[in-house]
Amino acid sequence: LVQIVGRGVERELMGVFLDGDGADLTVPWPAFVGSEPVGSVRAAARSPRLGRTIGLALLDVAHAAVGTSLVVEAEDGRRSATVTDLPFISEPFTT
Repeated sequence: LVQIVGRGVERELMGVFLDGDGADLTVPWPAFVGSEPVGSVRAAARSPRLGRTIGLALLDVAHAAVGTSLVVEAEDGRRSATVTDLPFISEPFTT
């Protein structure tokens, strides 16, 4: 912990909106800005409430700003993604 405090946080858990329908994520998907690797998508699923595919990504702090465009190497090919805040929905869920 002393080393982490000394050098600062290097990665941040962020939400991502992913292009494409659904997600079959069995291993982390590498994420890039241009050709530079900047982290990975660790979980993804289709959100019926949002009507889109969402995910959790562990990203380098320098590339974790909301609105950052990413290219993700998914198992079914490349997908575009956009960094967003967590939680994905700010209003409480009601039935």
